[in-house]
Amino acid sequence: MVAITIGLTVVQVSAVPANAAAKVSACSKVTTEVINADKVYIASQYGVVQAAKSYLANENLTNRLLYNDSYIKAIQTAITELNFAINSPACYSATAIASYKTNVKSNKAAILTIQADNVNGTLVGDPKVMAKYKPVGLLK
Repeated sequence: MVAITIGLTVVQVSAVPANAAAKVSACSKVTTEVINADKVYIASQYGVVQAAKSYLANENLTNRLLYNDSYIKAIQTAITELNFAINSPACYSATAIASYKTNVKSNKAAILTIQADNVNGTLVGDPKVMAKYKPVGLLK
């Protein structure tokens, strides 16, 4: 069993362009994309909360798999958000991008673990905790 904490990875949206007006505009667009992706990430966490409630109401294999898969979806949306920053080196520091790449690698490993848990019929995390979870974004 793996314990996954949603919202562990932090993306800092501080688009600091070199100095050209074109870069300011490009970084502004990237910042908007990251903010929008963060909203999708938060929404996907609500999916985890709802799946946890469904599982607790009826602890069958189908609901267990739906609950586990909701984690995968939330992690995938976090990866999408991080990739907006990774693919915008003019807007984010090399240190931040390296950190984001590490987080993406970790998130992909977590997905593989959850998929293995699905094969074994193992529950991910604690649905009682997740049923009361308040979704948060990656932005700070």
